[in-house]
Parts: sequence; C-alpha cells; structure tokens
Amino acid sequence: MNISIVGSFMTPNFGDELLLEVMVRRVREFYGEGSRIFVPYCFDDIKKMENVKYGGGDEDLLESDLAIFGGGGYLGENPAYQETPKNSRWWFDRNDDLFIFKVLRINRYIGKGIPKRQSIRSFYRYHNIVEKCKRNHIPYVIFGAGCGPLDSYINRIFVRSISKAARQVFLRDCESVKAFNSVSKKNDANQTCDIVLSELIEHIPTKQKVETVAFHIGQISSEAQLRAISEIIDFVSQKNVNIKLICDSFSIHQVIPSKELSAEKALLLSEYKGDTQSFVDEIKSADLLITTKLHAAIVAYSVGTIPISIPSHGKTRRFFKQIGMVDYCAPEYSVDPSQVKRVIDMVIRNPNSSIVKMQGSRVALKTLVLTQISDCFRGV
Repeated sequence: MNISIVGSFMTPNFGDELLLEVMVRRVREFYGEGSRIFVPYCFDDIKKMENVKYGGGDEDLLESDLAIFGGGGYLGENPAYQETPKNSRWWFDRNDDLFIFKVLRINRYIGKGIPKRQSIRSFYRYHNIVEKCKRNHIPYVIFGAGCGPLDSYINRIFVRSISKAARQVFLRDCESVKAFNSVSKKNDANQTCDIVLSELIEHIPTKQKVETVAFHIGQISSEAQLRAISEIIDFVSQKNVNIKLICDSFSIHQVIPSKELSAEKALLLSEYKGDTQSFVDEIKSADLLITTKLHAAIVAYSVGTIPISIPSHGKTRRFFKQIGMVDYCAPEYSVDPSQVKRVIDMVIRNPNSSIVKMQGSRVALKTLVLTQISDCFRGV
C-alpha cells in the first residue's frame, strides 16, 4: 500500500512537523509497517522519519493508492493583520485605507489582507493536488484538518471542489464541520479532534504548586498584543516562579519578537531546532504554558502542562471550547491582559483545580480520535 500524506509542511515549525509524525505513526499502525509512506510536498529541511520518502512531488503522489490530507489549519483563512504593515513590499500593502480600494471592494485582499492573499494561494495549491488525485483516480480522505473561516468567495469555491470526491472527511472541531458543510454539496463532514490528542497522557499527576511558567511566543497579530504579552510576563515575574521563553518556528516573524522579549526581560529563550520530542519535553517541563499558538496549547494539554492562550487565530479558542477550558483562552486578538492575569493568578493559587478540568474529557477525546482514524481509513 502506497500512501501520500498531504498537509501544511512548507514552512519549518514544530506544530506541523509534530502533526506529520503522529499521522505517520497512525498510518503505520493501521496499514502495517510494510506500507510505503510519501510526503510528496514539503520543505527540504523537514525532520525525516525512517522509511518515509519526502519531497517527491507529483511523481510520488501518482504512485499512491491513497492520499491523506492530514491535520493542520490549511482549509481556513489566515486572520487579517490588526495593523497595516509599514514595511510591506508593495505600496498598496502600506495604504489599505485608500478610498479607491474601498470603493472597488478589494481592500480585503491588500494591506491588512496580506494573509488572505496568502490563503488564496494556499487553497489553490491544495485544490491542484486534489485535481491530480481526481484525474488519476487516487482516493483521498481528509482527517483532523481545521476549516474556516471562509470569507473569500474564491476559497469557498476551492473547498467545494476539494470536498466533492473525498471518500471520508473528519474535521477537528464543530466550527470546522459547519464551515465545510456550508460549502460542500455533500454535507457529510464528521467531527473529530486534533490527531495529536491520540498520544495524550490519559491520567495527569496532581500539582502542589506552579514552579515553572513557560511563555511561548508564536504568531503575533499586532504590536498591542505584544505589549500585552510583555505586561503579562512582568505580572508573572512578581510571582515566586521560574520563567522561560520558548519559540517553535524558524520564521523571523516569531523568532524576532521572542529574542527581543528575551533580551528585554533577561529571560532564557529555548528555540525549536527541528527535534519535536525535545520540544515536547520542553513544554512538559513547565507547569504552566502561556502561548499564542494552537499546537503548543494542544501539546501542553496532552502532556499535562496547564495551557493558557492569548490567541492570534480563532481556531485556538475552538480547541479550548472542545476541552472545556474556554475561560483559559482570551478572546481572539485580545490586547487586554486582565483576563489572562486573573486565570494565571487562579492557576498559581490552586493548580489542581485546573488539573481536574484537564482530566475531564481527555480519555474520551483520545478514544474518539483513535476510533475515528480507523473508521476513516476503513471507509476508503
């Protein structure tokens, strides 16, 4: 059995590489160690797993008996910038408030809409991969992906096209299912959860006190959000805890803010170097993780570290709803640190109340995702 795994593997970062590793393990469990696994579309420096072929492109895809569109948020649009970038390459990206742009209704795709333009390119890429599967009669499934928002008419067309021939569709939260079914004529997407939860620790030991707090600086949506994070670090530094910074991406948009905060606050910064297990251990070594990104929060929850989020994307809040901890996630684009401070204070005073919340549905979520992976593959 030749199997291609397709996902958002074009930029080096911990979350997507971890998703890929977990998917490879689940595929091997179901199809056996003798199956050949391809990752046809990926960046050159992706962490390599044994007996997996990387970067073969269309040639490997066309050799496949099955294509799996794995986890990741690539069926959703990136959130628009909250502030117009002043250092953008093109003049119109620095002037998105010009009257002519508003009259022509194209300002959604320029200026603050730079991420939306990037999303359209990304959707187009996945649409093309699906079209190759269709033309060559390669069955494909979608498992664990996030979908939506789908504000762009162009992207809605792409998702409709992607949905048409999918043998099975399992999306990671109810909002994703609604977004997908709203454009899919088949209306048959199923809800699952993130595939990383298939490896979570089922029972978490109690915590008598919070000794180490890790700040994970990922996506930053605005200078105001960065200032809020800085204020929260100052707040935590007044507590009797150790503080460290971690960064999970090679992107300069994440590395630079992390290094600036590290220098400003005189804090140790641990950077992701391509070893997913070491970074998981880095998160596990903290009692509390405060993050701006989804998969750092998912990993924290999985290994028993209490997660708090200052999200830059709505998909993060969806996850916290799913695990019954939505009050641990600030509103999207939040620049008011007061809610986060209250939750931090509560966790530091009584960490076990958070552990009880984390214990609540974790076994059910793990059972759900493992069962549905089998259902998905069996239904091809």
